Amino acid sequence: MIHLFFDNEDIFLSDNIKRIQLLSDTEVEELYARPEFSTNEQALYFTLNKSEQSALQCYANLKTRVHFILQLGYFKATQQFFIFDFEKVRNDTDFILRNYYSESDLTFSGCLSRDYIRKQKQSILDLFNYRDWACEYEAQFNTHICELLKYYPKAHSALRQLLGYFDSQQVVIPTYRKLQDMFTHAFSIEKKRINTVILSIPASKQAILSDLISREDGISQLNITRYIKKCTISSIEADFSAMTVFLIVTLIMIWLTMRSLMTLKNCCKVWLS
Repeated sequence: MIHLFFDNEDIFLSDNIKRIQLLSDTEVEELYARPEFSTNEQALYFTLNKSEQSALQCYANLKTRVHFILQLGYFKATQQFFIFDFEKVRNDTDFILRNYYSESDLTFSGCLSRDYIRKQKQSILDLFNYRDWACEYEAQFNTHICELLKYYPKAHSALRQLLGYFDSQQVVIPTYRKLQDMFTHAFSIEKKRINTVILSIPASKQAILSDLISREDGISQLNITRYIKKCTISSIEADFSAMTVFLIVTLIMIWLTMRSLMTLKNCCKVWLS
């Protein structure tokens, strides 16, 4: 049986897949953290265009207006929304009060009500033609993750591609727990798909492919590729013997490639079908 690995976890050996660890704790915090702006960034993200100024006029209270500008600026930077107390964003609040309302001594405390936060959130989504995450999008994104795993078997790499897809679809990313659940589900589907492919390969061909994947010594096409990647142009130019080895290895690789070309071609067709 051929064993294929995803992020150093042989997910094909177990039917009870635990929740995928997509990111480290630090990476999760960085992904979902509220931005902390420099002075130049404050000027960039808290500057309102005409459409944004028009949306701001829906709020008569100064506190709700400042909160709207804050939430709008954070969304521009991250395409995410945040719940915060004014005390925790004092620097940004002071910048807005100084530049928009000529209020340098005024301070706010606490946060807005859920209704106001919900209303402002929808207003900002409308301004940028974005959609908040909803369960109705889950099937679409699950399908896309399954496609990504065919080309990006490492979860971390697939996640980077998925975040770009969220941006292109103009959908706010869900919670990290939801991302984990979606990837766990997708890996389970991919496991079944590849197991089906593997079972359709003749046993003799399975042995060849398994050797290419797992073999660490001796000569195989995979190890030749590994060797060539380790050779640098400078070292080859500096050492004639390295050039000789390089040429010999290249010739061997060409011979092996010609010998197994049809087998690998057929396997690839099945893999990506």
